[in-house]
Amino acid sequence: MGSYPKKPMSSYLRFSTEQLPKFKAKHPDAKLSELVRKIAALWRELPEAEKKVYEADFKAEWKAYKEAVSKYKEQLTPSQLMGMEKEARQRRLKKKALVKRRELILLGKPKRPRSAYNIYVSESFQEAKDDSAQGKLKLVNEA
Repeated sequence: MGSYPKKPMSSYLRFSTEQLPKFKAKHPDAKLSELVRKIAALWRELPEAEKKVYEADFKAEWKAYKEAVSKYKEQLTPSQLMGMEKEARQRRLKKKALVKRRELILLGKPKRPRSAYNIYVSESFQEAKDDSAQGKLKLVNEA
């Protein structure tokens, strides 16, 4: 059983990886960010007919990718499939929580106040004389 198939590059990414060596050869002293900016401008100016070539390649590779994924999933046991689904669910929840946290920051919502225990631990943690963080936490929790 191999590893999970890698997603194909998007049409723009494929174009940029083709163009980057050419731009590096033309402008050897330019920074990567400048080169990427020039490549992006070239992509925006590219005629639709040329873009469709890259998009057709992407669609063909995407179809092959989907087939490879279905073959890969057929090889997995039900417990492995459940594990993969559980991991995907956890990633989605983590991403959703991160988005929510960012929205709260943008809205200017205040953080929750620290609990009394949290204040006690932070003060005692600084006073603890052990070198390691684990040792300090152990001393604080024993007190």
